[in-house]
Amino acid sequence: MMSDFLSILDYVPRSDWTIFSAILGLFIGSFLNVVSDRYLTNESIVWPPSHCTECGHRLRIWELIPVVSWVCLRGKCFSCGAKIGICCPLAELMTCAAMAAVGWVYGPTAACFWGWVVTAIFIVMSLIDAQSTILPDRFTLGGAVIALPVSIFVLGNDWLNVLLGGVLGAVVFWLVGVLYLRRRGVEGLGFGDVKLMLMIGFLVTAELLPLIVIMAGLAAVLGFAVAAVLRQSAKGLGSMEMPFGPYLCLAAWVTLLWGHDLWRLWIQFILSI
Repeated sequence: MMSDFLSILDYVPRSDWTIFSAILGLFIGSFLNVVSDRYLTNESIVWPPSHCTECGHRLRIWELIPVVSWVCLRGKCFSCGAKIGICCPLAELMTCAAMAAVGWVYGPTAACFWGWVVTAIFIVMSLIDAQSTILPDRFTLGGAVIALPVSIFVLGNDWLNVLLGGVLGAVVFWLVGVLYLRRRGVEGLGFGDVKLMLMIGFLVTAELLPLIVIMAGLAAVLGFAVAAVLRQSAKGLGSMEMPFGPYLCLAAWVTLLWGHDLWRLWIQFILSI
C-alpha cells in the first residue's frame, strides 16, 4: 500500500508539489506560532483550544485560517479588539516560503518529508529564542536525535562525517563560549547554541560546518546593523542581549538545501581574490 502511494507521488509535477508544500507551510506556521507561544507561557499545546490571550475568546474555524484571518480581522481580536502582533502572519508566511523551497528542492520524496520536519524544528526554535533567548532541550536535543538517522539513512551522508560534524560543531562552539566568558566576563554563547550545533553538525556534516559559521556570522552582523538603525544609535548594543540561535537555524536551513553549491561558489570566490 505504502509503496503504491509513493509510486503515485513520482508522477506529481514539481510545481504542483511546491504549491502543496506552500499551502501546508501556512498551516504548519500557524501551529508553530501556537507551539512557541504556549512554550513561553508554559501551557499545553493540546488544551485549551486556540483562544485570545486577553479575553479568552475561543477562535472559530475561520479565525484560524493562516494570514487571511489576520488580514480580515485587521490584526485585532474579533471579540475584545486586542491587537494581534504582525509576527503571527509573518511567521506563517516565512514557514510557507521555507516549506515551498524544501518541496521544490527535494520533490515528493522521503527527504522532503524529513526536510519539512527539520525546517519546522528550526522555525519553532527561532521563534522561541527570538522572544526569550532560550533554546529548549526538547528541540535542540530532540532535533539532534532526529537529525542523526535522517542525515545517514535519508540524505545518504557518510556516518563518520555525520558524527564528526555533530561533535566538532558542539565542541568548537562550547570552546568559543568558554573563552569568551573568561575574557569578557559575560556569556557570549549560551549552552543552547552548543546543543543546537550538535543537531546542525549531524545534518550538514563536518564538511559544511565552515559554511554554517560564515553565513550565521554574516547574518548576525546584519542583524546587529538593523538593530542599530532601529535604535537610531549603536550605543548600548554591546550590552544588548541578542539571540544567535535564529541565525544558526537560518544558516543550517540554507545549507541543507543548497550547501554544496554555495560552498563551491565560496571556494571559487576565495581563490579568485
